[in-house]
Amino acid sequence: MRPAETRTAERGVALLMAVFALLMITSIAIGMMFLTDTETAVSSNFRDEQSAYYAAKAGLGEARDRLRTLAPGSLAAYLPAAKPGAAGGVVYILNPTGSETVAPWSSTNAYYDDEICKEVNCAGGSVPPTSGWYVSSSTYSALVANAAYAATPTLSYKWMRLTLKTDGLVSGWSGGTQNFFYVDGNSANASNYVCWNGTHEISSAAACAYPNNQVYVLTALAVMPSGTRRIVQYELVQPVLGLNFAGALTMDGTGDVMSGATSNPYIMQGSDHAGCGGSATAASYPAVAVNATIPAWTARPRTSM
Repeated sequence: MRPAETRTAERGVALLMAVFALLMITSIAIGMMFLTDTETAVSSNFRDEQSAYYAAKAGLGEARDRLRTLAPGSLAAYLPAAKPGAAGGVVYILNPTGSETVAPWSSTNAYYDDEICKEVNCAGGSVPPTSGWYVSSSTYSALVANAAYAATPTLSYKWMRLTLKTDGLVSGWSGGTQNFFYVDGNSANASNYVCWNGTHEISSAAACAYPNNQVYVLTALAVMPSGTRRIVQYELVQPVLGLNFAGALTMDGTGDVMSGATSNPYIMQGSDHAGCGGSATAASYPAVAVNATIPAWTARPRTSM
């Protein structure tokens, strides 16, 4: 009777095992589905993050190219002369889509510039306290994205910000602590101008002057339809060529031999001429010179041969 009793006691075990196996398989299937959804979300977020990054870089590329005097919609006339935070010290170039409003200076706007107070002292507020601290298309109509650089579909950068670089403008964060990086390592010079001398940046209490050029900071924000945001920055400066020509035609001064044309229409001039959007304001140079400095020569603004 004992074998029969054992078989009777084991009735239903197979059912329990089958239910347990089914639960395990179901759990594995649900886990795989959850993992797939997570991977899809990660891929989508990465795609949006990359798209926003390159859209912001496109905005920087447009603004950078438009700093040229002869570029379409040139911004050369709108370079800020004041330090960021002072009146007119921030220039915004806007790129609204459709009927949306892009107002980076407003903390209630969807495209608010929440980076500005990390670079400029906002005195505890959401924007610099100085009246008129920014200029935009409401002041100069040219401060909008230019159709010459348009792409299809429209790129998602919303604004570009142009400022002078000052010694304390660049900062980083470590946890909740803001760390400033000074060009000369001296926090006392945080408000100094930052100039480029041809090889490296230097801090200057006075505005940058030749042969040093002012360094500018260009910032762009891109926002994707999903809400992904990217802010990207460039530092820009006109190159310091360090060229000092003594005349309109300058030879190196070592065994130079020149044979000019004999026709009267052949003319060399050392006088300044208007061009590239500028006026003729420079002093006269010799028409022909050997490697030397200007003071060593008597100005001869025009020579005919």
